[in-house]
Parts: sequence; C-alpha cells; structure tokens
Amino acid sequence: EGIKTAKDPGVRENWKPTGPDDPHIYPYGDTATYRDTAEGGVATLEGNAHLLYRDTRFASERIAYNRKTQIGVAPGKLQVDDAQNTIVGDRGTADYGRKIARISGA
Repeated sequence: EGIKTAKDPGVRENWKPTGPDDPHIYPYGDTATYRDTAEGGVATLEGNAHLLYRDTRFASERIAYNRKTQIGVAPGKLQVDDAQNTIVGDRGTADYGRKIARISGA
C-alpha cells in the first residue's frame, strides 16, 4: 500500500510530490516488498530505488523504508539530490521525521 514499482502504469510521471508543501514521502523501486514489523511497516525497494520528499531525492539500488518512523536506510552506494546539492556516499540514512540525512563514505 502506497509503494510503487516500475510495474505500475504512469508511476514515473505521476508518483512524485505535487509541490513544495506536499508533506508526503514517495517511495519507489523497480521491485518492492512490504512486511509488518514491531517497529512499523517496512518497504524494501530494489533497483532504481528512491524516496522523494519535496524537492529532495534519496536514491540507491536498495532502500529499506519504515513508514511509521519515516526512516529510509540505503546500505550501499547512494545519492541525495535537491535543488542546490548533490551528495554521494557508500551508505546512508534519511530521517524524514527529523529532516536529517546521514551519509558516510565516498
């Protein structure tokens, strides 16, 4: 629910924030699995995986995103883009509740 993949028609064109005030996080991957855990529902996105929030894109080949905590974790190479910056690293975490990203390596 609320997780889109390359199999969903029109997702690349339409599954994105509607403007700078859109409060939602848009998870996407070529494939996705979802499981409920004690800490909240976790979507594992693979292949062209990304989380879009306002004008920021958190992208990697694999991202685990906890919808309850609003935390995305990329255990491998990743890139974070916004209107002013591009940051790359070997792994990272995006905490959307606290509006903090931690990137390491590169």
